[in-house]
Amino acid sequence: MEVTVDHAQLPGSRALRVVSSSDGGLCRAAYEGDILLGSERRFRLEGYVLNQGAYAAGLLVEWLRFSGGGLVDVGRTYSETARQDGEAIDVDLVAASPASASHAKVSCLVVGSGTATFDRISFSPDAASGEPRGGGKKEREKRGGSDAAEAKPRKIRERTVPRAGLSSRRG
Repeated sequence: MEVTVDHAQLPGSRALRVVSSSDGGLCRAAYEGDILLGSERRFRLEGYVLNQGAYAAGLLVEWLRFSGGGLVDVGRTYSETARQDGEAIDVDLVAASPASASHAKVSCLVVGSGTATFDRISFSPDAASGEPRGGGKKEREKRGGSDAAEAKPRKIRERTVPRAGLSSRRG
């Protein structure tokens, strides 16, 4: 795995580029600290994801709680994923945290061998929203190309996976 800084969409800012050399595994870059959750139960995850040759790229929120002196997973919420080379998505996801969650961790995911660029990632309480929803404005573009083609947004599913029985390879 290689993590570097890339040019961002906003002038003067930087984006995160993650390069995975794992053929079938999962590669992720996570915010170093765990995010302490307040009394809010609904949170908004936003960001830009550009897939550059990986099987898939997207965002993940891990919901955590204290147990046995440390933090353990109590659930996960995945964003929509960019699944084709050159595909870009704008993630705008509102998710409800599990009742037992006291912390969260936000990660950028790359599945399989390839590169993905992540920009404008934010995670914040969303008191104004109603029901949890998944969504995002999706567009296809070739990096540096002028022949960007727009695609119809596809329906998004919010997926929260309980920790029990979950196994994954991390590269």
